[in-house]
Amino acid sequence: WNKREFEGQIGIPLKKKLPTGEFSILVSDINALPGTHFTLIQSNFEAMVDQLQRSLSIDELGRNSGLLTVAFQSTSRDLSHRTLKGIGQAYLEQHIERKAEEAAKTLGFIETQLPKLREDLSVFEKQLTEHKKKHGWLVITDGQRNLINASSAARTRLLQLQQQYAELETRYSRDHPNVQALISAIALQNEEITRVDSMIDNLPQADQEGFVFYRNVQVMGDLYSNLLTVSQQLKLIRSSQVGNVRVVDWPQMP
Repeated sequence: WNKREFEGQIGIPLKKKLPTGEFSILVSDINALPGTHFTLIQSNFEAMVDQLQRSLSIDELGRNSGLLTVAFQSTSRDLSHRTLKGIGQAYLEQHIERKAEEAAKTLGFIETQLPKLREDLSVFEKQLTEHKKKHGWLVITDGQRNLINASSAARTRLLQLQQQYAELETRYSRDHPNVQALISAIALQNEEITRVDSMIDNLPQADQEGFVFYRNVQVMGDLYSNLLTVSQQLKLIRSSQVGNVRVVDWPQMP
């Protein structure tokens, strides 16, 4: 053994370069009498992880309860307490980070859609205004209004599915079952939009143009408004430090 002496302060990281590599240590606190000596043993990282996994048990409290119990077996009460507390804190932090990351990905997709929707809405509003100037006010029947609502709902659902696809494709390959399910759902939704649009095509020719302009403004306005609301919600989630996971009972010193 080659003995080396270093001086440091409690609460301040100590880093030194050695022939074998960089040495670093942080002593956050000492609870001992003056002159007490401690022996530190460096362990293999993989071996420590394996030992931790063998000492740790995680079980669900009841089927589909969403409640987990975590236990750690050790001869050291202090080690058990600090390990379980650290696992709880790390889990909460990772959950918040994951929620923020997912929100950021979805927000990125939405922010690419908003300018185009706003531009399309402006074009449709102009077309509708010009049509009204030329032909007068439109009269929308209850049946036509139902078609507008159906068209708006179908396109809103399509955009939601596309958002979900944008999230999943960053985590899974195209062959993943969840991605394939979304691709099928998007295809079905496009068929639903085509079906609703075909009903509009069956309207009297004189009513079609004005109705289409009116529908475009209503549908695009709904989409833009919904996306704007979702965008604001995602920005809050992205910057939030609070998740929807809670630790019911923090570990107590045994």
